[in-house]
Amino acid sequence: MSEEVKEGQDSTSSNELEPRRDPTDQVSRHDGLEQWLRPETPPEVAARLKQLEIVSVERSFSYAGPLPPASEFKGYEEVLPGAADRILSLAEKEQSIRSKQSEETASISKHRINAATVISLAVICLGGFGFYLGYE
Repeated sequence: MSEEVKEGQDSTSSNELEPRRDPTDQVSRHDGLEQWLRPETPPEVAARLKQLEIVSVERSFSYAGPLPPASEFKGYEEVLPGAADRILSLAEKEQSIRSKQSEETASISKHRINAATVISLAVICLGGFGFYLGYE
């Protein structure tokens, strides 16, 4: 795979699974493979080994939310019967906990707003009463 991108081509159109190769790294890669050869290794095998490259591909999947995608969800049930039900129960419990926390947060906010209103009205009333008595 060529690392050069021709003018007018989109660099993202190349196959994403193909690794990016550093030409200067090939020598050290081959030297590393040769150290594992036994002395009795035939020369043709050693020559073929020099032509090979070791390539590593890593895949990762991520998802947001308490439940995995359906394909993985099915896999959990196949590996451990009853796992899907346990995962659903955990998701339901988590949702219940979040709902309670949300209600508690709303209740605390409501109390804080009420307290701030009472304190503000008390300060205004005291100021008005002081003004009425003749204090500046």
